Amino acid sequence: HHLGCAALKAAGVTSGTDSYLYRRFRALGLIAIGRTNTPEFGSTITTEPVAYGPSRNPWNLDHSTGGSSGGSAAAVAAGIVPIGHANDGGGSIRIPSSFCGLFGIKAHFGRVPIFPAAATPTLAHVGPLARTVRDAMNKLRDQVQLLADGTTSQRNSLRAHLRNAVRVASHRIY
Repeated sequence: HHLGCAALKAAGVTSGTDSYLYRRFRALGLIAIGRTNTPEFGSTITTEPVAYGPSRNPWNLDHSTGGSSGGSAAAVAAGIVPIGHANDGGGSIRIPSSFCGLFGIKAHFGRVPIFPAAATPTLAHVGPLARTVRDAMNKLRDQVQLLADGTTSQRNSLRAHLRNAVRVASHRIY
């Protein structure tokens, strides 16, 4: 998968590994039916990557799905899947869910651990997109349980990572 980036697609660059969360979902027997569209590197609030073209809002094909999780939101809103996965570092759960008439949950830091899902500190949150509040809450609960298997909370992991980074630079954070 090329993360929606035309340059990566042209160069034939793909990821060699799956995310920690996806590996956990797969181990439970969940089946991914495909990958959805995202903008280049998840960097914009619309889902219109050069590599694959824009995602279309199933409620009105002339309208945007929002971004950066617009492909996932379109698949849920169209009824292709009952729930979808999204990441949010600047609106990427909230914008697509509002554009596509869905419920999206961006939980507070520490609610859904991201480490070891991310190798570096991040502002991004993982969260669900669904057609009902109940489905969204169930997926959020499942994500928390899947990712909290002995790992620390996202806040503690981020704090520890920053401490280690600063120690390398011969400083100390209290």
